[in-house]
Amino acid sequence: MQTRLIGSTSYFSKAQLEATNFSRAEGIDAATEFKWRKTTGNLVKQAIKKLKLPDWVYETAMTYINRYFLTRSISKAERFSVVGGAVLLASKVQESPRAIYDIAFVLHELKNANKQQLGPDQRQVEKLMEDMVVAEQAMLFALNFNLVVETHVSLARRLLEPLDLWPKQQPALEEVEANQLKLFLFQAILRFLNDSALTNLSLQYPNQKVAAVALVMAAKRLAVRYTGKVMPSALQRAVVLANDAAWFEARGLTLEAAADIEAQISDLYATAPDPALAQKAKPSAPQQVALQQVPQQAPEQAAISAGKARE
Repeated sequence: MQTRLIGSTSYFSKAQLEATNFSRAEGIDAATEFKWRKTTGNLVKQAIKKLKLPDWVYETAMTYINRYFLTRSISKAERFSVVGGAVLLASKVQESPRAIYDIAFVLHELKNANKQQLGPDQRQVEKLMEDMVVAEQAMLFALNFNLVVETHVSLARRLLEPLDLWPKQQPALEEVEANQLKLFLFQAILRFLNDSALTNLSLQYPNQKVAAVALVMAAKRLAVRYTGKVMPSALQRAVVLANDAAWFEARGLTLEAAADIEAQISDLYATAPDPALAQKAKPSAPQQVALQQVPQQAPEQAAISAGKARE
């Protein structure tokens, strides 16, 4: 008889997750499940973009979805209803609520994007709203009402500030280049963390542990740019952490666990460009404009704005 795992703050080994995987019990292989996760993640991103919600609603919604499927097979769920329920709940928790009709309307548009329609089918929108409420309620029980998810920006800041690697709002002229490197490092961490939501790492490790590995991964990827060149001391401070057992231990990780997290994230890029290496070494014109706007924004928003301007 299959063990029924419950969400909340419990964490599980890969072996446990595989042995109790409801999708696998119904004949859905790992490759199919990963494709489903990726498609679902893209749908969440599209919905959040159309709803003009902050990035951390995506992070929170994906955590909820991963927990939700601890006790369900992906074959038993209607994707748009689950995404709607997760976005509805996450937007409330992250203090950026959107009306349920607005979320359902956007998802209905995305679902029928390739169909020729004169306008939205109100009956379908209303049915989706009903299904979203059911999904939200089921998600609350799957999470045991433990809804707190620390944002990726907050996780990155707690790691970077002690290393003097947090980007400044208004760097002095002589600090602009060094500050740009810090900004690239911050953006790379966020990319790795966002992509990690497509795995089930949030079911295996607390987010702060995944963030520690994301920092090391970001530093190592950026260090490739300096092959054969003198690496900036700021970047060196982050790169050396890769083999610093004491630093990982202070964050509740062994080197073996850190390597496991890195391997699972790296697997995402087996057939795709590395997100950190995809960034250019020199800031583009939009990045320069974004950096000039930093003084008017909080550090978190400034860094995110610079990243969005680059994209």
